[in-house]
Amino acid sequence: MEVIEQRPPEPTEADADQYNIIGTKTTYRLAQGGSSYVVLKFERPVFRRKHTDQKPMTTPAPFNVLDN
Repeated sequence: MEVIEQRPPEPTEADADQYNIIGTKTTYRLAQGGSSYVVLKFERPVFRRKHTDQKPMTTPAPFNVLDN
């Protein structure tokens, strides 16, 4: 299994202290590499800006070949 961490663009290094990470969303995909298969585990943090009523934000899930 290969773990890929996806970082969102919103909390940059300059204002990273203004956000709380409140969880992680995990998505699994099957990928073919040469003559074998590998499971890709995408981890996407869920975060919210401190001291606001803003909805939680995260990066979108990776593209799925079977989605229409």
